[in-house]
Parts: sequence; C-alpha cells; structure tokens
Amino acid sequence: MHPACELLHVAKGVADTTRSALVKAFTIERHRSFDQDPRLGLIAFSEIGSRALALATNDPGTGIEVLNALRRVFLTLRSHPVKDATPEDRPHRVFVGRPSIDDMLTDAFGPILRMGGNEIEVSLRLTGTLYAMHANLPEIRAPIESWAIRHAARVRETMADAEDLVVFDKAYARLWPAETMAETTAGTAVSR
Repeated sequence: MHPACELLHVAKGVADTTRSALVKAFTIERHRSFDQDPRLGLIAFSEIGSRALALATNDPGTGIEVLNALRRVFLTLRSHPVKDATPEDRPHRVFVGRPSIDDMLTDAFGPILRMGGNEIEVSLRLTGTLYAMHANLPEIRAPIESWAIRHAARVRETMADAEDLVVFDKAYARLWPAETMAETTAGTAVSR
C-alpha cells in the first residue's frame, strides 16, 4: 500500500455513514500477515527453501520438503476458481483484487529455481512438482509450463555434474515431452 493506491472505488455517491463503514472495513498495518496476504505464505516457503539451498547451509532435504508443501498449496487451487470470473458470473457488486497466478508462481518458485539448479535432488523434485501442478490444474497450465521450461534451462546452465545432468534430462523428457508441451501451449500465450 501507498498513499496513491486506490483501496476502494464507489461508482455511485454514498451517505457519510456508509462511507465511514467502508473505510473501517480496511486494516492497514506496517507488516503483512498470512491471513491478509496469501502471497506472503508463498514467499515465506520460498525463502526457507532458498536459504536451505544456499552453499553455507546445503540442506537439499529442507528444499525438497518446501517443494512438497508448495505443491500441496497450489493443488488446493483446484477447488477454487483460478481465472477471473466474467461480470455475469459475479452475483455481488463488490469486487476484491487478487494476486495473479504469475505472481504466485514467481513468489513460490523464483528463489528456489535460482538456488537449486545445481542440486540434482532438488531439480528433480522441482520438475516433478511443476508436473503434478500441470496435471491437476488445467486452467493454469501455460504459466506452469513456462516455469518448467525456465527450470530446465537453468539446470542445464548451472549443473556441474555431467551424470546428474543426464539423470535430470531423462526425468524431464519423461515428464515434459516436447510434443505434449507444444500441444498444450499452442494458441496459448506462455507467460513468465
């Protein structure tokens, strides 16, 4: 939030009592909380994972557990609408902004992707996590595929052990065959 950020827009004039009630509906604090901001939880998970993967810590097991937790979080999206509803689908006249799936994927996987590209166990789990999300969340397959492609490119750039790279490439090819990705992304913009 910042002073020029619009929190509320009322299309028609409202009485002072209504205006006062609307203003009281907002709680503005110095720090975010998990209840207020779902992205904060994704960021916290990702920070734990990336710190575990730092050279000074070198704890791929924690990185893998974070990926397992992130997979569970994203799979809960299956029971909730992911795309914005059309105006006809909205029974109420109050609309609340929500984070985009691109923002959520970046929050969750960006730091882990940067730190874990040289760890074979983490790289395999990340590609498997993205595959599980892809298989279960058809509404957001294009951005998930984009992250899978980005992850594979990062692994190929950073993985030092040639044998580990062969293992990764075999697993990646099995989960993400080129023709499947081409079919799914055909006609769909792949976003990063």
